[in-house]
Amino acid sequence: MIFKKKESPVERYWENEDYMKIRLLDQRHELNESQKRLKLVDGGEYESTRQDIAKHIQQLESKYAFDEMMGHPLDDDLFR
Repeated sequence: MIFKKKESPVERYWENEDYMKIRLLDQRHELNESQKRLKLVDGGEYESTRQDIAKHIQQLESKYAFDEMMGHPLDDDLFR
């Protein structure tokens, strides 16, 4: 036992709130498209769901754009 096995950190994507929001939106989109292909929903319901998903994506994009532009206040070296 000369060498110790290096342990890699376990990724816990379910703890990342933003990742889970994006994943949920992706799943909703896939479900909506599948229901449309199988003709389980009418055009109005499909379009309503599609617009709802697009609205949530736009909100996430604006949040990320703001964070990228302004940065996070706690990341400043003054607070470390």
